[in-house]
Amino acid sequence: MRILLLVCALFYSGCQIVGPDDPRTNGNTDYRAQWEAFQDGTYYYTLSRSCFCLPGGRMQVQVVQGKVTSAFYLDRQDEITQDQLDYIETIDAMFDLIDERQGNSYVFEVEYSDSGYPTSITLDGSEQIADDELWLEVTDLHVGVR
Repeated sequence: MRILLLVCALFYSGCQIVGPDDPRTNGNTDYRAQWEAFQDGTYYYTLSRSCFCLPGGRMQVQVVQGKVTSAFYLDRQDEITQDQLDYIETIDAMFDLIDERQGNSYVFEVEYSDSGYPTSITLDGSEQIADDELWLEVTDLHVGVR
């Protein structure tokens, strides 16, 4: 009888019983799934990008339906050219980069927001190769269009 009451109490309280494969019990978090549940592919954010590549610097980026549609250098007050937009990472592209480089980099550091998207990515492919470092920082992310 006690077990029946406990099961009924859990059922009606909205609690969930989690097993050993649940990410909440083993410390793993599916950040990409959190991110996908948080947004619909249209958002804007501030990206700080440091690398030996173009475009670099601090920029306001707008993504519509999963594609970078515009970007603006904040420090120079200058529009980023259309041909350079393909080189600016969307949040989904950052997840792809994380998946690709995890375990394959000399330096690999990633921090995530409460909503699941990466807020800081630091990568260095090899200790012996100069100029292959990449640092990305995402701030002021807003879902929707600006």
